[in-house]
Amino acid sequence: MKKTLLSAILLIGLGVATSRAGVSFGINLDNGRGYVSGGYSVPVYGYGYSGQYYYSSGYDDGYSYGPHEALHDDLRAGHRDLHQDLRDQHVDQHRDLRNEHRAVHQELRRERAYGVPWWERQAEHEAAHDWLRDQHRAGHEDLRDEHHARHNDLREEHRSGHYDLGW
Repeated sequence: MKKTLLSAILLIGLGVATSRAGVSFGINLDNGRGYVSGGYSVPVYGYGYSGQYYYSSGYDDGYSYGPHEALHDDLRAGHRDLHQDLRDQHVDQHRDLRNEHRAVHQELRRERAYGVPWWERQAEHEAAHDWLRDQHRAGHEDLRDEHHARHNDLREEHRSGHYDLGW
């Protein structure tokens, strides 16, 4: 039985087998999954040649790679990209705020050199810090909102991917 099964897989894998030969080995490839006694053949995506099949006993031995695994690999990559983008935006936001803060103090020093009274500079200083604090909080809220929205997009992509796979 094992020799017959291996012969069928090799013939199908090499493209030598005709549809008639596949039927004689008990494999039906019409729907992309052929039933074989004790297991089934499934399309191989990611390894080997496009459209080829391998035998699976019905349990995951860690060596198979199919459309479901490809979907989850894409989702994991999207999730990594999402968090990397958010980290980059967060770093950019803090860099921009530091530059703004530095510019405010530079301007206050310049005003002091030109003789602007201390109470005016103090009022500008407090107003600038209030504005920077508000910008910082708003930036974090925007990052949180984007994080939630993009996670929801990934969840929807996951559901849609499973639907497309017929799961």
